[in-house]
Amino acid sequence: MSKNSLYLLQNLYFYNPRPCPRGAMCLMANYSAGEQTLIHKFGIDGYALKYQKSALVPGTLLTQYSMDEDTY
Repeated sequence: MSKNSLYLLQNLYFYNPRPCPRGAMCLMANYSAGEQTLIHKFGIDGYALKYQKSALVPGTLLTQYSMDEDTY
């Protein structure tokens, strides 16, 4: 949260099954994994909140203090 904006974040984890190569005898399912973060930004105007935009970015937030509007 900043003076003019409120951010809501959601970590997304996904696992995509990959097919067994042709002619191979796979004993276990093969998966690729990934992490993304969905960010929603709301503007603050007095006591009112107004939705501004959303973005899906790679990776996850390290801690609740790891986000900065000014990239310091």
